[in-house]
Amino acid sequence: MVLNINSPSYYTEKFGIIDEIYNLCKNIRKEVKDKTYSNIVDTIGIVPIIAPDIIDIKEIKKYSLTYGFAFVSLKIDYNKFVYSNIEQKKKLIIENILLSIKVIHRKAKINYKQFELDIIEYCTSVGIVLQDS
Repeated sequence: MVLNINSPSYYTEKFGIIDEIYNLCKNIRKEVKDKTYSNIVDTIGIVPIIAPDIIDIKEIKKYSLTYGFAFVSLKIDYNKFVYSNIEQKKKLIIENILLSIKVIHRKAKINYKQFELDIIEYCTSVGIVLQDS
């Protein structure tokens, strides 16, 4: 699967890129690169939304099943992210990635359980402990 996880534009413009989050997303992308979770979708774009509620940015779930593509943009609690330490920020990003796949898994026919297991396994291997896993 090709998983593109982009930086959230509002947060990145205001605070810059967090290298540890960038590297985490890059490594997750590599982790799933050679795996197949769906026979109809092979490319997924994810853009977390990290912006205060006064900024009106809509969540998005788009599909182009003809071209094997899906795009998801879901919100992360802005204040929680801004005031979290780096480990908490990583968990929030991972939770957003998992939720993004979960909300499209039925229509995109993605094996969400396997995707989730692979992400949890990766996180465990690098010392990231997810609360509900």
